[in-house]
Amino acid sequence: MSINALDSRIAALAATQHGAVCTNQLIGLGARPRQRHHRIERGSLVQVADNVFIAAGSPRTALQRIHIALLDAPGTAVVSHLTAANLWGIPGFLIDKIHLIGPRGSAHHQDRIAKIHEPRLLLPSHLSQIHRLTVTTPSRTIFDIAAMPSTSPRTVERLLDTCLARRLVTLTSINKTLIELQQRGRKGIVLIRTLISDRRTNYRPVESNLEFRFRELTRRSGISDLFQQVDVSAESGWVGRVDFVHPRKKLIVEVDGEAFHGSLSAKRTDARRDDALTNAGWKVLRLTDVDLFHRPDQVVQRLRRASQNADRYKQPAVTHPTGRPN
Repeated sequence: MSINALDSRIAALAATQHGAVCTNQLIGLGARPRQRHHRIERGSLVQVADNVFIAAGSPRTALQRIHIALLDAPGTAVVSHLTAANLWGIPGFLIDKIHLIGPRGSAHHQDRIAKIHEPRLLLPSHLSQIHRLTVTTPSRTIFDIAAMPSTSPRTVERLLDTCLARRLVTLTSINKTLIELQQRGRKGIVLIRTLISDRRTNYRPVESNLEFRFRELTRRSGISDLFQQVDVSAESGWVGRVDFVHPRKKLIVEVDGEAFHGSLSAKRTDARRDDALTNAGWKVLRLTDVDLFHRPDQVVQRLRRASQNADRYKQPAVTHPTGRPN
C-alpha cells in the first residue's frame, strides 16, 4: 500500500472518531509497526495514551476526549453516568472525569483514562447514539447516577425533573427501567421508586432552577397542595398561566427571574396581570431569584404569612391544574 493511500485511510477513520485512532485500528488498516512509528516521528499522529493517537491538527474537543477514553478502555465500552448526562444536554454535569461502562473485569485497569463502571446488567435498550458515540439512554443514565455513592437525593430528583421537563424521559420509560434494574441492594432504586410514586401521570415537572428551589422552600414552610403551571380564568375570560396555585386558599405564587422580569416593560405587564388576578379574588405573591437563593428564611416567612392570610370569601374560576400538588 502506498504512503498516500495509507494516510488517506487513517484520516478517513480518524474523521469518524473526532480525530482519534487506536493501535488495533491502525493494524487493521494495514499499518505495520515501522509505518506507525514513522507517522509518530513526523508528527502526523500524536500519541495521547498507550495505544491511542490523534490526527495532527484535529480539534481538541470534549467529544475527542471521550472518544480517546473509549479507545483506551479495554473491550467495548459505552459512555455513561455523568458524561452521558452531559451529552444529553442536562445542566450541571460537566465533562471532567469521563465515565464509561465496560465489560466485567475492565474496572480493574486503574491506568485507564476514564472511570470504568461494571454494572450487573446493561440491556441493548439502555443504549443510544449521540455524536457517533454509544451512550446510555437518559432513563438508564438517571439510575446510574443515582447509584453513585456521591450522589445526593436532591441531585437525583432534580435530574429526573429536568429530564421530564425536557421530554428526554417519561414516567413510563423510567418505570420500565426500574423494573429491569431493580434488585436488592442496588443504590438509588428505593429513591427513584419514591420519586415515581410522587409523580402521577399528569405530573408537570418544574421547568427552571427557580421553580425547583421554590419547591424546596415550600416544603420548609409546611405548605402543600400547590399546583404548578396552571391556567387561571376570571369572569372576563382567561387571565394567564401562573407558576404555582393553591386553589383552596386562593393563593398564587409567581417565581420571577430578573433576566425576564427585571425590565420596566415586564414589571408593568406583571403588575397588570396581578391586578386582574387580584380583582378575580386571588392573593398574589411574587418572589424573585434573589429572594429564593439569598433570602430563603424570609421567603419561608412570607409563604407562611401569605398562606395564613389568604382570602377565603370568594372562589375564583380556575381550569383544572395540569400538574400535581407540590
